[in-house]
Amino acid sequence: MGLENGDSAVAISTASNRVLAKIKVGQAPMALMYVPNAVPAGAATNTGLGRQLVDQPAVVRTLKPPTAGPATGTMTLRSEGLVDLATFALRGLTPNTDYDIFLTSGTKAPYARDYALTTVRTDAKGGAMGQALGPVQRIAGGELNPAGKKFSRVIVAPKTTDGEPALLAE
Repeated sequence: MGLENGDSAVAISTASNRVLAKIKVGQAPMALMYVPNAVPAGAATNTGLGRQLVDQPAVVRTLKPPTAGPATGTMTLRSEGLVDLATFALRGLTPNTDYDIFLTSGTKAPYARDYALTTVRTDAKGGAMGQALGPVQRIAGGELNPAGKKFSRVIVAPKTTDGEPALLAE
């Protein structure tokens, strides 16, 4: 079984329902296939196979409402080499609403929308998924900001307001 955010595959005994082994296989495995006799007998090379960023684990951050409420979400951030891929899964937000996802250096509302990552629209149940591709970790750390400003929070806020965010991660 592939563990997408764990960058691993696990072997599970169906007889005992226990994990037998966990193997690093590279970034975001989606499926694993076994093909008997796919490699000729005696073939001992792996020419053409790369490491696929196997030693750069995904960073998973939980997004929580600033006050008690049903909204929740996650951000998975992983290196794609020169850029990063941020993937968002959000639930419990206002249905059929546009939300901005951004980085901020602010410490309290209203948060400055310092660096926009993406905008998502929730479905009829208040859920949304989105992605952003860019040098997110270098921007968040201040490396690409001329003033050296670090962005310490990820904010999810309704597009039409500058008020309280729906979700944040520190």
